[in-house]
Amino acid sequence: MPQGTRKSRSAMGPQDGNGDGALEPSSTSELEGGQIRPEALSKMMEIIEKLIGDGGRIGTSSGWFDELWGSKSNLGSQEGSLLVEGAETKIARRRQRERVWESLKGARDTANTFLEMGPIIGDHILSQIKRLEERLEAEEIADRLSLLSLPDEILVIILENTAWRAWADEEKDFPRTIDYIQTSTRLSHVCQRLRHIAISTQSLWDRTNNFIPAEMVETCFNRLTSPIAEVAMRGSNRDQRTLPPSSFVKKSYESYLTTTCPFSQHWRRYVHEDPNVYVDILKEVASLTRGLVAPHLSEMVICYDSLAMVIPIEERSREGRDALYYFSTWTIPSLSSLRISNVIPSPNSFSNSHFLTKLDASFTFNPDFNPRDFAFFLGSLSRLEELLICFECIYGTVGPTVTTETVLSSVRTLGLDFSRSAGEFVGAAFAPLRFPNVAVLKLCAWEFEEWLEEEVIDEVIRAVITDSLSFPKLAQFELGLGLTVKGQHDTNANSMYLVRPLCTVCIPFGSLVQIQHLVLVGMVCVFVDIPDMSSLPALRSLTLKDCKMLDREWVLQLLPKLFERGLEPSQLTVVNCKWSEPMEKLELTREDGSESDTGDGDYGILNYRAVTAEEMLSLACSAA
Repeated sequence: MPQGTRKSRSAMGPQDGNGDGALEPSSTSELEGGQIRPEALSKMMEIIEKLIGDGGRIGTSSGWFDELWGSKSNLGSQEGSLLVEGAETKIARRRQRERVWESLKGARDTANTFLEMGPIIGDHILSQIKRLEERLEAEEIADRLSLLSLPDEILVIILENTAWRAWADEEKDFPRTIDYIQTSTRLSHVCQRLRHIAISTQSLWDRTNNFIPAEMVETCFNRLTSPIAEVAMRGSNRDQRTLPPSSFVKKSYESYLTTTCPFSQHWRRYVHEDPNVYVDILKEVASLTRGLVAPHLSEMVICYDSLAMVIPIEERSREGRDALYYFSTWTIPSLSSLRISNVIPSPNSFSNSHFLTKLDASFTFNPDFNPRDFAFFLGSLSRLEELLICFECIYGTVGPTVTTETVLSSVRTLGLDFSRSAGEFVGAAFAPLRFPNVAVLKLCAWEFEEWLEEEVIDEVIRAVITDSLSFPKLAQFELGLGLTVKGQHDTNANSMYLVRPLCTVCIPFGSLVQIQHLVLVGMVCVFVDIPDMSSLPALRSLTLKDCKMLDREWVLQLLPKLFERGLEPSQLTVVNCKWSEPMEKLELTREDGSESDTGDGDYGILNYRAVTAEEMLSLACSAA
């Protein structure tokens, strides 16, 4: 056999020497002590039925096992289509062939049983098995040839999709990174051509983390020729409720950073998400990365656990504070995007913080939040264009009022996330901040069922949008209730058992008179109150999306006023919304004695049904 030729499956294993189509001995005889095993009898009866169907003529009977494979296996009719057959179809066909190979094992055992009883039927069964095996092998070869006949550009896409499939099969980021790299490695060992393509495909090697073996990490970086690597560290590789000991985390950080730091010229994104911050571990990280030069690092994520930050900053040692901001010694001239959690860097924490254009800052269960420090840091970001702030369950004292204003004149897009937030605290946090040029504001709140009595969304909204001067150039305002700015829906907002609003919301139209585009996503709330027409904005578009509990009367009163202010009917968009039934229908329902299925409460007695923009327009125009 020439070197590199694939040995056929049917040729594997010893043959018993009965000429063409000689059968390899069965590993398990179907005859035991002169008695045929029951499962073998069933298969033998199928063979006998085939013989009866052919009038007992063995030599002319053929195609006994074709039903295992189906008519599509006819190679002659497929040669033209195999070249264009999709990768997923090929994978499905390969798996089907594996099942056929397995079924043929049983057929071989049956043939052996017939051979023990007499060679004529057994030999013919063998010839039928071999016939199908040859067809299966022919298609496998055709699949390989058709795949390898594709241009390199197409094979790159196939390899990337295969690796991404391994990524998508895992729910957690870190385990699936390992699967991604392992899949990429396996793909590079299929054959010489695919190895060359896989190694040169940069996207197969651009992500690593501290739970991947050091030799695999080094292999990934050795195969990179451009600065696209993601370097990720985390204190836990799975469920954060089962954290590994700090000694293990420290060792994994040390091994990972020792391997990756020499390749810092290839870093594009750096992620450090630690569910439990140990100062001694951060000191080790600071020591290993001191003076790091990453010229192409453009994105950084630093997320600390809030519970690990409960020691007041003034009580921390200087060494401990420096460890928290270990990245301050790095040279990262290309940094443009930063995400931080439960940590407020000082203005000198980054060598070029004034080049940042995007900041995502979140604070959770953090009594240390200092509005002055936060405003001071934001003030150092002179080129910041996009800002996202998330407050979740922030508690503690508000502290002294900050009198110095911080003007963020470069910010154009502002996103605000709130959960379990008090208006007083939010007001203190935003009091020193000025946004003279923000054009797009997205304000979202969620988990309303957990908000306390003093945590009212209306107060939070008014704390941010105090008057029309809060955002003098605001053109688009989106209010999302029951989801986050990033589009993650509140689990209770999607519940089919949510039968009444979790809150009522008064939109501050008087402070939004300058906006042109309004988007309302009110999954868990009902909007109330409509101001005088003079206080309404002259909208150019109105979008109602996922508003599950719209007050019908509120909508029918609001729309005509907005039309008078210049809104065109064609500029109304309604997506997946419901509104309350007409009051007269509810009165009839009560007179009939039937009960609402929505429970008690002011809004609980209402039924809600789907509504379209066309229906809203029809009723609003007739009511005007």
